[in-house]
Amino acid sequence: MATTGAKTYRNYIGGEWVDATSGETFESTNPATGELIGVFPKSSVEDTDRAVDAARAAYESWRLVPAPKRAEIKERRQTRDRRRGRVPGTFPSTDVSGE
Repeated sequence: MATTGAKTYRNYIGGEWVDATSGETFESTNPATGELIGVFPKSSVEDTDRAVDAARAAYESWRLVPAPKRAEIKERRQTRDRRRGRVPGTFPSTDVSGE
């Protein structure tokens, strides 16, 4: 159902950009303008479970990183995003396309 010229996004699960297991997508539009935001994976319960399992696994190692080191890592990411012209807190807030 992808629309020509629309940006297609993917799920980020377990450190990889992946499509929904079904391969299905949906279009999302800005309700105020009708403008197409992009084409997104139509994620299932299975996709959600995979994402939650991956997040839990990542948490087990991330929680052992000292807070000052976590802050340093997050600051480096924010600095890189700013240099690339990304605005934190906006949609989409990061490169979620998987490109």
